[in-house]
Amino acid sequence: MSHTKFIENNIDNLVQIYINESKVKQRGVLLLDFRKQEEKKVDVSYVELDKVPKDIYDIVVNKIKNPLYSSVAFFCIVKPDNHCILLDINLDSSRDGYFNSKKPIEENN
Repeated sequence: MSHTKFIENNIDNLVQIYINESKVKQRGVLLLDFRKQEEKKVDVSYVELDKVPKDIYDIVVNKIKNPLYSSVAFFCIVKPDNHCILLDINLDSSRDGYFNSKKPIEENN
């Protein structure tokens, strides 16, 4: 299964894990480990920021300094080649209003 399909199928559970863990522990990253993909297994774990690799730490810390990232969950997809794809998951549905607006865009003639 692709990481995109896995996240799509499990987004509610993944977000809930992130929220629950971040309430008990400090801010962190939800690690989605696809290195055992051939065995049809994905390991999911929450890693506190002070325990993530420095390059990921630096990216996340820089983002959370920006108020736009105040309600963002960070997911790190570890691919079979050991590369990480860092995703920002918006947890604030009110911020989606701009993109889901039903108002047509007026053209300037």
